[in-house]
Amino acid sequence: MMNKKALLIIFLVIVLTIGVIVIPKDIFTPVEEPAMMQPSNLLNADLDFDNLIIEPILLSEDQLLTINQISASEDLISFINSNISITPDVDLLTKQPSTTLLDLEGSKGDVAVLISEILRQKGMSSSILLYTYNNNNQEQVELIIPFRDIDEPRYIYFEGNGVDMKHHGWSYAEMFNAEELRTGRKIIEYCILVLSPGYMKTIECTPREEEVRKHYFIIED
Repeated sequence: MMNKKALLIIFLVIVLTIGVIVIPKDIFTPVEEPAMMQPSNLLNADLDFDNLIIEPILLSEDQLLTINQISASEDLISFINSNISITPDVDLLTKQPSTTLLDLEGSKGDVAVLISEILRQKGMSSSILLYTYNNNNQEQVELIIPFRDIDEPRYIYFEGNGVDMKHHGWSYAEMFNAEELRTGRKIIEYCILVLSPGYMKTIECTPREEEVRKHYFIIED
């Protein structure tokens, strides 16, 4: 007759065997996160940005002196429109601000990065957002630069061969409403851009009609 220890071992083996058979195998399979949306005509969106390293180029003393002469957001708009030639491309690979200031020309991405750097140098909080919209059944992309202008939020937008700005309210929803009203476009989705030397990387791409969380770029004090 088997002793109690042998019976216990047999019982445990039977339980483990039944567990392996009954428990679904896919319960241990990691759930893949959904692929991040990327606008189809965004230049260089397929680059491996996680392994991209570009050496930063510092602003020169003369360039810093030029930036120091910009004392208000109106001066920034005037400086860009008077000195920088803007091409319509939206490319994730961008010139660094010092290069754009040296060339006095750049794509929308280059100029957005330059504006963001000038705002940073002036102690103003800012970000760069990309949004997509349909134009004659073709997907198009655009950039805007929200920032805190002293006591109210504004955003800088591209128009024609230059830039301009407007007040938009305190939330992303109000800002996109203002942009849709200004342009007559229907925004499809939007992405927050993270800046690194020489490139921008898209994160948090969200359909326009979905509000997974409240997006407040700047909140009132």
